Amino acid sequence: MCSILIGRSQDAKEDSFMSSSVSFEARYQQLLEEGNKLKAVELLYSKGKELREKDLAFDQSVNYLKQAQIIAEDVAGDSLRAHIALQLGRAYEQQKSFGAALVNYLKASDIFSELDEVFYAHSLSNTGELFFKLGEYPMALTYYRKALQFKKKYPFKCNLPYAFWCMAEVNYALKEQDSSWYYYELSSIAADTIRQIPHYGNEGLAQLLIDQKEYHKALEYLKPVRNWYEGMGVAMWEADMGILYMKIYQALNKPNDFKYWAAKTKRNAYRDFLPEQQERYHQEMYKFYKSRGLKHKALGELELAVEIQKGLRDIWNKSNLGTVLMALKTKEAELKDSELNRVQKSNELLEAKSFSFLLVCVLLGSILTLIAIFSLLVWKKNKKIEKQLVHLKEKDNQMHQMRMQANYPCAIFDQNLQLIEGNSVFKEMTNLKAESSLKMLLSEVEVKEMMNRIQSLQHYEKVVFRWYKDRRNSKVVSFTLTQCFNDPSVVGYLLEGEDITQEIAKREVEKLALIQQLKEKEEEVNSSHQQAAMTNLQLALKKEVFSVLENKLERTKVLPLHKQEDLRALLQKSSDSDKHWEQFIHHFDLANFEFFKRLKKAYPQLTQNEDKHCVFIKMKLSTKEVANIMGITPDSVKKARQRLKKKMGMQEMQEMKNYIETL
Repeated sequence: MCSILIGRSQDAKEDSFMSSSVSFEARYQQLLEEGNKLKAVELLYSKGKELREKDLAFDQSVNYLKQAQIIAEDVAGDSLRAHIALQLGRAYEQQKSFGAALVNYLKASDIFSELDEVFYAHSLSNTGELFFKLGEYPMALTYYRKALQFKKKYPFKCNLPYAFWCMAEVNYALKEQDSSWYYYELSSIAADTIRQIPHYGNEGLAQLLIDQKEYHKALEYLKPVRNWYEGMGVAMWEADMGILYMKIYQALNKPNDFKYWAAKTKRNAYRDFLPEQQERYHQEMYKFYKSRGLKHKALGELELAVEIQKGLRDIWNKSNLGTVLMALKTKEAELKDSELNRVQKSNELLEAKSFSFLLVCVLLGSILTLIAIFSLLVWKKNKKIEKQLVHLKEKDNQMHQMRMQANYPCAIFDQNLQLIEGNSVFKEMTNLKAESSLKMLLSEVEVKEMMNRIQSLQHYEKVVFRWYKDRRNSKVVSFTLTQCFNDPSVVGYLLEGEDITQEIAKREVEKLALIQQLKEKEEEVNSSHQQAAMTNLQLALKKEVFSVLENKLERTKVLPLHKQEDLRALLQKSSDSDKHWEQFIHHFDLANFEFFKRLKKAYPQLTQNEDKHCVFIKMKLSTKEVANIMGITPDSVKKARQRLKKKMGMQEMQEMKNYIETL
């Protein structure tokens, strides 16, 4: 009975298509006669895509898309040619013509790579799925990975959770269980975050746990998936889930539970054309009967599994890349035969028109019944969707209430930064009222910068800024402004704040302590350099005194000769170091920011003695203090400074002192 209904449903679809194609063919011919080939291509593309998406007349869908592809090569742009190739690839894949599908997927991805990253990702993903079906897992991984790079950039347009799921599936096929587990978990996180669908990857995680013989844990992962899958009503999903339950209850030796899920899985596997699920179902039944010694039944299940597997292998063998051209030629011949059969059937219908009145009445009744069933299914589907939407809305409301009751500042602003709603913490902190502008919290410069930054924000992108409650910085808050116009729980800019007053105060204290340590260290270093400089200066001056004493000893003959020799040796020993002055210059420069280096650059003609007088002036020593240090009279010091002033080209003594002290 089921096959009869399916056959009548398909006949109804074909009759509906034939009746609608009359006006389409007329419109198409009119465009060709008018010479408007581009419009004709667009019409063929739209019709072919419509037939493919509605599962109507796959052969005619391929014909329309192929015809559009041929004409488009001369008149259409790259974008339209890429879309035609993508739809034609999908139509071929639905026909199980995988070789032709692969050629068109590759052509579409080649064009989209330069035009549209979103559709480039779709074409790469379609290519990966095709290789996965053919068992070419390394190639599938390559294309899935490329597609994932672009789908991460457009998570809402490109169904990011499904991209992670594909990566998990191909890694599982390659026996990379760690990578598979990682991507299954990512798919769950992405689905929960982006689409509010929890437990998206649980089925895959349960499969991994079954492989590890952790059956009870696998059951825990499958529980939340069951209601979701049964609510969606997708036969393939329910069949895949049922096979996992069969494996678990077979391992746990629970025959009643196994039989319950076996019956359910068989019903779903045979509800649609799902040969892979059917083959896996019979494999599990074979294991079940074999474990209980029912050899006859086990053999029957094995034969069914082998028969299905053989049919699948025939389909895959036709899809190897080496046979792409052969498959295309075969398909063209099939299309011609299909067209002849359609014409022949049409003629037979015309010839049998006088005898088919009763048959038409029965057919109309069947169509009305199918329409009623379809309407009922659609109504149930809509009810489920409504319940899901209500659930999502309740979840959004809960999130909104949590924000409004939070113990941190939180508010929502519209696109003009006008306050829509804020929690009590935010209102008490900022004193902003409804419809007040966020700009009131910022300066003119900050407002201008803020407006420039938020204009380029994408969904869920953020802007962070600081707000100071008063000039004393008694309270500092770090605000984060997030673009959430696509988030139903916000629909605006979400502003969330964190009080960082104590953190900033702590950093300021640490900064002041560090500055104080640096100052103390600098003073300590300068003091040590000053002491070293004075020590070397005293040693240099002592050398000059010893030199004077030695000269006087040469001129006097009072002491005996051997006494003079002893005294002369003692004086030479006390003044044999010529490095004291250089060491003094080194330490004095370190303590006084390279004073000598800048002095010599300005006045390279100064003598060593004149350099010393400059040092004494820099140290702000009086003439009397200098005279005591150098062992000369204060008048000699004054005369030396007069000569130094003249040599430096200064008019006044005070002018010279000011220059040297500030150098």
